[in-house]
Amino acid sequence: MTTLLWQLYDPQGRPIHDGGAAKLKAVMEGTLHGSAHVWVWRRAGRDIEVLVQKRATTKINWPGRLDKSAGGHITYGEQPIETAVRKAQAELGLTLLPGQLQLAGVRHWKAPVDDADMVENDLQWLYIVELPHPALSVPTGEVQEVIWKSLATLKSETGDDSMKLYVPYGKPYLMMLQEAITQKVNEAIH
Repeated sequence: MTTLLWQLYDPQGRPIHDGGAAKLKAVMEGTLHGSAHVWVWRRAGRDIEVLVQKRATTKINWPGRLDKSAGGHITYGEQPIETAVRKAQAELGLTLLPGQLQLAGVRHWKAPVDDADMVENDLQWLYIVELPHPALSVPTGEVQEVIWKSLATLKSETGDDSMKLYVPYGKPYLMMLQEAITQKVNEAIH
């Protein structure tokens, strides 16, 4: 079996072209690597709903916690948008085209992994996509289930940083997500 290598980045966010790093090495050393996150959303009457996944209990980092709709680490030589498309297919069975995804932003996130001697040190590319009635195929080996949450519920459930229900991306991450979706909704109104 071939080991997938992760794309590493320098402090300015530029890809390092040295062959990448194995997953375990990257998280044990806290090396800066990349990930792409896809957030699927839809309009439900007057509400906006966001699809969240419940991570499989077999995951090493944050098992059983709620997380983005789909996403994962960028493999060596891969572009963030390619990772987003690949992970949406692998985790949700969604076939997306790069042009369907809107970049909400890029941020740096560094956090120790609960109950493990590892550090996630990611540049995170956040993408949003509006899909009114997506045909989903879950669970998978990485996703236990998916749940639609109103944007207001997501905001209230993630307002306390000590909350252990979600992967702890933090308030700036969630604000970026909420602002991007709100902007798309407002564009449609005007």
